[in-house]
Amino acid sequence: MKILNLNDQPIEPYDYLNTIPGGEVAEVQLPIYHGTVSGMPEGIDALIVASDLQGIVSCAPDGNAHDDSRCSGWI
Repeated sequence: MKILNLNDQPIEPYDYLNTIPGGEVAEVQLPIYHGTVSGMPEGIDALIVASDLQGIVSCAPDGNAHDDSRCSGWI
């Protein structure tokens, strides 16, 4: 596969909690970008590509994220 295009602007941000220097926790955003690739195997319509994600999504006790039902493990 080869990346043909990766948009400059994110299509949506994803809120999560991250530890910052000094041991504090900050709510930050992971930008989600749309791209185009060539050479996708037959039967594969889309890919989600990520690298070294170590944040925590804040979830309610029912497993839903606090704002829009997106919770790690439930995406």
